[in-house]
Amino acid sequence: MLAFFISLAASLFIYSAFGGWWRWVLLRPYWNDSSSPLNIDQFHKIVNKPFGFLYIGHFSIQLLIAFFVPHKLSSWVQFIIFGMGSICSTYIFQTYLIFPWHKKLTDISTERFIKSMLSYLRLTAALLAPFFIFQLLNATLIDPPVGRFDAMEVLIFTVGRIVVLSLLTIVFSVMFMLKMIPNSPIVEKEHLDLIHERLKQIEWQNVRLRWIDIPDFNNAFVVGLKWFGFSNQTMFIGRSLRDLLTRDEFDAVICHELGHMANGHLLKRITYAFVLVMGLVVSIITSLVLSMLLTLVFSDDPATSALIFGGSLLVTLVASYFLIVSWLFRNYRQQEHEADAFAVMKLGIRLDDMENALRKVARKFQEEARRKSVWNPFNTHPEIETRIENVKTKISLGVAYDWNQSVLSKLLEVTFRAASPRALAMSFSLFILTGLLTYTNVAQNRQYLKMVEKGQIEELQKFSWHETHINARQYLLFGLTPLEVAVHKNDFSMVKFLIHKGADISKGSGFSSPVDIALSKSNWEILDYLLGQMPDAWLQSNTPRLFKTAVREESGRALETLLSHRLQKYLPAFEIQSIVDRVAAQKSETKILALKKAGIGEKAKRAPASK
Repeated sequence: MLAFFISLAASLFIYSAFGGWWRWVLLRPYWNDSSSPLNIDQFHKIVNKPFGFLYIGHFSIQLLIAFFVPHKLSSWVQFIIFGMGSICSTYIFQTYLIFPWHKKLTDISTERFIKSMLSYLRLTAALLAPFFIFQLLNATLIDPPVGRFDAMEVLIFTVGRIVVLSLLTIVFSVMFMLKMIPNSPIVEKEHLDLIHERLKQIEWQNVRLRWIDIPDFNNAFVVGLKWFGFSNQTMFIGRSLRDLLTRDEFDAVICHELGHMANGHLLKRITYAFVLVMGLVVSIITSLVLSMLLTLVFSDDPATSALIFGGSLLVTLVASYFLIVSWLFRNYRQQEHEADAFAVMKLGIRLDDMENALRKVARKFQEEARRKSVWNPFNTHPEIETRIENVKTKISLGVAYDWNQSVLSKLLEVTFRAASPRALAMSFSLFILTGLLTYTNVAQNRQYLKMVEKGQIEELQKFSWHETHINARQYLLFGLTPLEVAVHKNDFSMVKFLIHKGADISKGSGFSSPVDIALSKSNWEILDYLLGQMPDAWLQSNTPRLFKTAVREESGRALETLLSHRLQKYLPAFEIQSIVDRVAAQKSETKILALKKAGIGEKAKRAPASK
């Protein structure tokens, strides 16, 4: 409840502040028509960026509240309340602010305005559908492999997973868009004949044609998949383009969209997903190597090591994300250039008609195109002037495709052309086969961890595959082992049972080990037992770190437990003296007594006098 009230208070404050700034600063000069006349296009140009900052700022604050204010909400409830709630409430607030201006500038009725806003809301939901559908499929289909698997098996699984999920996402996204976007079939003979003629020209069939019935939606796009005779490709065209464009300009827009289809741009974007995955893997490996080096140089304390790892992971992930995503958007812009050139050079569209169509469709960019452009690596579409110059250059070179592709882009192009239906079918088969091979192991691993967590020793005694699961981490590269789960639960009986069955005491989740967990949880009985089972090699390399933690522990039980196992024998003299000095400075009777019992009590007495 606390998180909800803080979220509500933060929203009220943000909306109140924005509403005051909106009324008294941003639009105050335009309240009087005679002072500064304003039309609806100028109004949207003024308010678009402020609303963008409002959405991002409000969403970020809600995200921080969800992360840092204690609550018991599940991840899905967090997403609905703090994520979708933030977007929806801001959309309602935006509607409330802009309605008076729409009524003033266009004399629109309340009913038509609400229908228009709801239409754009449905359109936004439909355009975001691929992302959410991919995440939903990724969360509900076969889990990734867990346990000991060969690298090749994991690679095949990942490749197959991306291919299958991407194809399913495209299929389901079209179904979702047909329901969410206000649309109707194109039945006008003039437009049907024009589009069908162009489809025959590229030898394409079975394309669904739909008008987008949203006022002033001056755009068009193609979605869907053509694969093995299956096709759900759909061309959505804004109905308002009929009145905005001449017949030749309308034809140019159609041919541009057909350029995307003929060049397989949608399927190419599946290959870009492989680059994103590989980039993520490389960035994680870089982070691990960097954190390892920094840890060896600066610290052997688990808490500091975790901090160093987290910092290096964040830096490398952010940097790699920026580079990879900027590369991805660069390819999107290249696809727009290819579609423009295909329409002009392959389908015979006049360059003037293409230019006029682009300028009319993107009216809001006309003034910006006259100014010097600012570099933005995350633009999905190039500027109009750049697009026209690009087509002219390609005409002079006689090529409809990009002439300055990078080596990586060319490699992806070859990869895409090699990904024939037969190769994609093979990937699908490997995906299914790998899933069948790994599903049983994944299910058993989860069942094993669940039994350990619940302390079901009798059930575990009946389990036959201890050797496979007893040392497996919760996830492929990270997560707790069954022994660490038992130590977390302070289940001494389970700890003994797992070690008896062959649990590796020295194996941990990366940042810690069962001994570290017992030490942090003050489980002295388990700590004493684990130290008695630990191999000398592990103790020799980890004893200095354990003593540093034990000296900081207030009760003195940790230091007493370590000394009872005579682990000080693994410490050099200067580190023993350092421990003595710190204990003397703390003036802890329990710790001083533990040092005396270990045979270094005289040093503890002399420590203050030596300073």
